[in-house]
Amino acid sequence: MSRFRMIAIATVLLVLATGCQRQIMPTPNLYRGTGLDPFDAVPAAQQDASVGLLFATDRLPSESGTPWGFGPDRDFSIHYGACTIVLGDGTNWPKVSTDLLDANAGTVSLRPGEVKHFGGRDDDFRTALRERLDASERKDVLLYVHGFNNSFQIAAERLAGVWHFLGRPGVPLLFSWPSRDEVSGYLADRDSVEFAVAHFKQVLLTLSAEPTIARVHIIAHSSGAELVTTAVRELHLLNGANVAATRAQLRLGQVILAAADVDTGVIQTRVIEEGIHLIPDHVTLYVSRNDGALNLSRFLRAGMERVGVMDIDGMDEPRRRLFEQYVENVDIIDASGIRTGPFAHAYFVDSPAVSADIMLILRYAVPLDNTVLRPLAVLSGATRLRRIHPSYLREPSDEWLTAMRAWRTSHATPPRP
Repeated sequence: MSRFRMIAIATVLLVLATGCQRQIMPTPNLYRGTGLDPFDAVPAAQQDASVGLLFATDRLPSESGTPWGFGPDRDFSIHYGACTIVLGDGTNWPKVSTDLLDANAGTVSLRPGEVKHFGGRDDDFRTALRERLDASERKDVLLYVHGFNNSFQIAAERLAGVWHFLGRPGVPLLFSWPSRDEVSGYLADRDSVEFAVAHFKQVLLTLSAEPTIARVHIIAHSSGAELVTTAVRELHLLNGANVAATRAQLRLGQVILAAADVDTGVIQTRVIEEGIHLIPDHVTLYVSRNDGALNLSRFLRAGMERVGVMDIDGMDEPRRRLFEQYVENVDIIDASGIRTGPFAHAYFVDSPAVSADIMLILRYAVPLDNTVLRPLAVLSGATRLRRIHPSYLREPSDEWLTAMRAWRTSHATPPRP
């Protein structure tokens, strides 16, 4: 191996390291100083300065308490449980809710709280799931699958932030696979994604067996996208490649693939051509040709394109025609203008513009063709390819606010398909 390639590998390992997130994600643009309050419908029992999550993981539990909850080693069974992320000092609900909506608001610190293990019993998990669904008006699950070099804690913190700003609807569920969470574990993490597929399939089947769930929405970041698409495809094949049967079984709602570290050719041949994209209600891809982590990942693969760095401006005509004419249910949002730190890889939570668009998708089910509420830049000659800018919804117009209030009244909880 050349010295240049060794340096590149070391660099990508460092890029994909997330560090320790100790503050909640920035307030999404559509809430900051606009008068929209995502917390106005949070039940009194959930108006707590901590966020309670359910989790499923095939990591080994941490025996020493460090790292928090679960370490980087693999387990051959699934551990279910519940954990808490504490916001601020854990006592001040207004400070971690409505105060964050002020135009000049600061941020809120995060720290890990309690971890409760259910062991490998999915019965206890399903009981906890039902109790939370019964207490929620919205009967949905938000399932988050993290990417490379994420600890259990970092993944939990990210899900906590997204679910908090969504207004805490339904049930937040973390699936955490055994990332090594160290710079030398990059190649091992690739294998661990494959290792985790069987367990993630089992989690999806456990959710599908719970009749009280209306929809399972998924956010998959980086290599988490490969885990999700592979698992769904394998379940689809077990159903005889019958799209209607797999849709009815999994009840997937919105699937968001952010900065997907997946080969573009694989997406075309194993996802699109096999109809996997038709299983969820809708799929949204956030891509950026300036994603430093994925550009280095592409380099290590001899230039093979990654979905998350798809250049929609440079897309050749056959591929553009594929997405525009033949690919149903898939929107591609170009976030190349978004800069969040030196590598712009976690922009789905770090950018208040991108997170605002995700709020519109997950909380309000606003489709791409509603150009009033989602005023994304339209690419010439395209219908499903859009571009998002850093100022997106930073200072929404009066027309937008009026339309948003009307939409909230009639679309806050999407009907079950």
